[in-house]
Amino acid sequence: MTEDQLSLVGVVLPLLPIAYFFLSSLTFFLASFRDPVVTRVLRGLFNTYLIGATAGFTLGALAFAAAGRLPVAAALAASACIASLARPWFLHRIDTHIAARDSGNQAAIPHLRRLHVTGIAYNAAFLLALLTSIPHIVTAH
Repeated sequence: MTEDQLSLVGVVLPLLPIAYFFLSSLTFFLASFRDPVVTRVLRGLFNTYLIGATAGFTLGALAFAAAGRLPVAAALAASACIASLARPWFLHRIDTHIAARDSGNQAAIPHLRRLHVTGIAYNAAFLLALLTSIPHIVTAH
C-alpha cells in the first residue's frame, strides 16, 4: 500500500466506531431511562463503542506509523489511550446510577441522561478533531 492509502485507512478505521455511536446514541433521546432494558442497551452501546474506538484509534495509529506519519500516529495513539481510560469511567458511572435507580432512587435517572449526553459530547469531540485534521493529514508528507 502507498502512504496515501495507508493514511486513508488510518482515517477511516477510527471513523467507524465514531459513526456507529453517533447514529446509535441519538435514538436514546426517544427512550426513557426508567426502563431497565433501555439502560442495559445503553450500557452495551457505551461498552461496544469504547472498545471499538480503542481498536479503531490503535489500528489508525499503526496505519499512520506504517505510512511514516509519526505525529498523526502519536495523536491517534493518544486518542486510543483516552478511549481505553474512558471505558471504565463511563461504565462504572452507568452501573452506579442503574443500581441506584433499581433500588428506588429516581434521582439517578437524570444522572443517566447526563452521562448519555456526556458520551455524545465526548464522541463529537473526537469526530470534530478527526474531521478537521483530514486536510492536514492528507496534504502533510
